[in-house]
Amino acid sequence: MIADPDEVTPRAVAWAEAAGLRPDAAAVRAVLEDEDAVFAEDLASALVRALGFGFPDGDG
Repeated sequence: MIADPDEVTPRAVAWAEAAGLRPDAAAVRAVLEDEDAVFAEDLASALVRALGFGFPDGDG
């Protein structure tokens, strides 16, 4: 686990909303609770998408 999901999820979601994004709180929490990911890059990518960032190439 990256951090305590009960503490980090609402803070991350609030940050993303303040930045004008549309985060998915359940997805943010799922990333924080993921213990099966093999690569940190996969978690980082999933967290960025969960926070509401989109990318021009359609990823996210």
